[in-house]
Amino acid sequence: MSAEQARKANDLAEGLRRELTSEKESASAVEQQLSLATRRLDSVKGVLAATIAQYRAAVAKIEGETSAPPEGDSAYVLASWLRRHLVKLPDLINGCTDYGALAGVTNYAKLLARVGCTHTESIPEGVLPDPEALGETSPGLRKTLRNFIGFFWAPFGRPAAWKLVEEKRAKVFQNARRAKVFVLFLFSRKAVDAFIALC
Repeated sequence: MSAEQARKANDLAEGLRRELTSEKESASAVEQQLSLATRRLDSVKGVLAATIAQYRAAVAKIEGETSAPPEGDSAYVLASWLRRHLVKLPDLINGCTDYGALAGVTNYAKLLARVGCTHTESIPEGVLPDPEALGETSPGLRKTLRNFIGFFWAPFGRPAAWKLVEEKRAKVFQNARRAKVFVLFLFSRKAVDAFIALC
């Protein structure tokens, strides 16, 4: 009877040893996978941080601004910051395009006015046709446009567009300042009226 019990005890011990070995191997495999995942996550965070830096530098080159980069090194925080700003990118590009087009048209109109054309100041609202209605561009106009792009827009286009942006910013800032002063004026009038009522 004691021999049978000893055999069962040995079998139980052997089973426990095998189970322990299996658990150690499993834990080691999980640790290796976790280590690999951590390295990959660190790599992703490094790529995100570098992408954010490059994005901010690219926006700065066109005189744009972004919010401050995230302080933490969480991949989620970095990706969220980048996603929020990438969503705004089409509007930024459209804005740059709009001001570039406006600067180009403005200076081309000034060029026409300088050589004696007065039609640029007499185009009424609502009568501008679409591009198809304007028809094909004549060879002479193509040459004039090439000259305009090559000798004016290429060297001076960006400063001209940026000047319009600065003028717009100054106007918006001035209007905002006026609105703030007006609100303060109303507030002060209400405070004075309330004080008179109390007296």
